[in-house]
Amino acid sequence: MTRAKVYEAIIDKSSYDIKSACRNFYEFQDDSRLYYTLDRLVMEEDRDVLRDYVSNMREESFMIRLLRKGGGVIKCLVCLEKANAAGQVCLKMTDIDSLVLSEEALAGECRFNEKLLELYGDDVFIYNPKTESVVIKSTGILKKKDICMTLDEAEKHMKAMIVPEKEADVEDLIHAVRQGRRYFEGCVDGDILDGKEDVKKSIVKGGAVYDEGDWLASVGYIHRGVEVSLSNNKKTEIDSLTGLLSKGEITNLAIRAIDVEKRNASVAILDVDYFKKINDTYGHMAGDETLKAVAGIIATQVGDSGVVGRIGGDEFFILFYDTDDMEEAREHLRSIKNMISAHFPVNNENKPAITVSIGCAGYPKDGDNYEDIFSLADFALYRAKAKGRNRYIIYDKEKHGSLNEIQKVSNLSTRINSRGNLTCGDILCVIMDRVLGDDLYPLERLLDDFIENFEPERIAIYNAGTGKVLHMVGAKVPSNKIIKETQEYILGSFWQKKYVYDDVVVNDISIIEGSDPDVYEKMHKQGIISCIHVKFHDRQGNLCILSLEAVTRRIVWNSDHLHYYRLMGKILSEFIIA
Repeated sequence: MTRAKVYEAIIDKSSYDIKSACRNFYEFQDDSRLYYTLDRLVMEEDRDVLRDYVSNMREESFMIRLLRKGGGVIKCLVCLEKANAAGQVCLKMTDIDSLVLSEEALAGECRFNEKLLELYGDDVFIYNPKTESVVIKSTGILKKKDICMTLDEAEKHMKAMIVPEKEADVEDLIHAVRQGRRYFEGCVDGDILDGKEDVKKSIVKGGAVYDEGDWLASVGYIHRGVEVSLSNNKKTEIDSLTGLLSKGEITNLAIRAIDVEKRNASVAILDVDYFKKINDTYGHMAGDETLKAVAGIIATQVGDSGVVGRIGGDEFFILFYDTDDMEEAREHLRSIKNMISAHFPVNNENKPAITVSIGCAGYPKDGDNYEDIFSLADFALYRAKAKGRNRYIIYDKEKHGSLNEIQKVSNLSTRINSRGNLTCGDILCVIMDRVLGDDLYPLERLLDDFIENFEPERIAIYNAGTGKVLHMVGAKVPSNKIIKETQEYILGSFWQKKYVYDDVVVNDISIIEGSDPDVYEKMHKQGIISCIHVKFHDRQGNLCILSLEAVTRRIVWNSDHLHYYRLMGKILSEFIIA
C-alpha cells in the first residue's frame, strides 16, 4: 500500500538547529545541506509562518513548503509536538501529495479487506486503551449495527453467551487485550457474541498496535463456525516484552537471507548504553518500559526496509534487506540513534537519559556467510562502545582489518562476559589471564574491556610525577588542547592531601570547589562529574594514577568494588606506560 511520507525533525526552538530527524528527513536534507537550520530548508514566503507557530507552540496544523535540493517544493501539513528536551520541539511534516495517494490506496484496501471478511463472515473488534472501550463490527453479508461497550461489559456479555465451564477462556482473551499484548489468539467453545447453538467454536486472533512505544489500539477478528480449530501452521516466535521477533526467529531469517538466498543484506546489532544502570537507578519496571519504547522507535525507523528482533536483555538485531551499498543502512542507523537520544534526553523529569551503540556489517561486501557478518557487526558494536557509546560504526576492512586479524588481536571469539553470567572477580581473572598469557593483548584493549564490563564512562592514566595524560579512552574524551590545559590538575593541593592511601573516591567534584578552585575548574573543564583515583607503578617502576571517571551523569561509586579497582592497578603494573 502507498504510504504517506512523513518528515519528522526535532529542532531547537530558538536557533532552529536540527537536533534529530527520521530517515525520510535526512534523505530529503541530503549531506550537502546537513548543517542547515530548518528555516533554511523552508520556502522563504513560509518562514514567518513557521516561526510564528513554533515560537507560540500553536496546537492547530499549518502548511509550509520544503525546498527540494534540485529545485521544486514539497507541500507539507505540519503538526507540532513538545519534545522531551527543554527548549526543543518536534515537527511532523506530512507530504500532502503522498497523503492524497495514500488515502486513495487505503480506501481501496479497506474495501478489499472488508469484502474478504464478508466472505468469511468474521467480525472485527477494535479496543481503544485510552477510553477503555471496544467496538465490534459485523462484516457478514447480513450486517448488524456496530456494538460499542467497555471491555468489562464485553467480558460480561461473552461469558453470558457460553457455558460457565468455559468462562476462563474468555477471561484469558480479555486479559490479553487489556495488557496490550502484541499478538494473541484463543479458541472458546460456543458463540461468544450471539449464543447461537449451531456455532460450536469462536476463534479470536488479534494484537496491539504500537507507535514508537505508545499503545494506540488492539485489533483483531472473531471467527465463529461449526468445526474450527486454531491454525496448525508454525507461528512466528515473538518476544513477549517488546513484540519484536524473537532471537531464534530473526536469526533464522538472517541465515536464510545470507546463507540460503544469497541476497544483499546488512546486519546491525544495537545495545542500550549502560542499561544496567537504568535498572539499578529507576527499577526493572522502568527498564522494561524503556526497552518497549526503544523497540518501537527502532521498528518505526526501519519500516519496510527490514525486520527487527530482540536477541538479549538490552540487545536488538536488525536485518536490512537488499542493501546494495551501506549508505541506506547508514541513513537508518543515524535516524535510530538520533531519534532514541532525542526521545530520552538528559534532565527529563527524573527519567533515564537513553543512548544506544550500534555495529553494522554487510553481505556480500564484508563476508560470504552469516556467521562472519554477525561477528563483524558485533566487533563494530564493540568499537562503538569503546569509542564512547552513543554512536554507530559500520565495519570497514581498510580501517578495522580482516576478520582473522580482528579475532587474533582482539580475542573477538572469546568476548568477556558475552553471556552476562560472570562476577566482577571472574572478569578480572579473565583480563589477568589475557595480560599474562597473550602478547597480542594490548593496553588499549584492556581498557576497552574494563569499560565494557565495569562501566566507568571514561578511563584516564596519568604520570603521577608530571601530571601528563598517558592514555584516555571512553565517553567524551576532551580535545588535545583541553587535555594539555588541564591535565596537571592531579598535582593540585586537593589531590596531594588526599593521597594518604593509594586510592581516593570523589562522588561529586563540587566538594573540591571551595578548597581548591583551580583543580575544580580544570576537572570541570575536562567534563568530570565524579571519579576514583588509584595509584600504581608500571613495569618500569614509574608512578602512575588510574582515573575512573563519570562524565555524563554522576556515579556514586560502589565502595564494595574498591578492591577490584585496586586490582586493576596491579594488572596495569604489567605494562610499560609512562
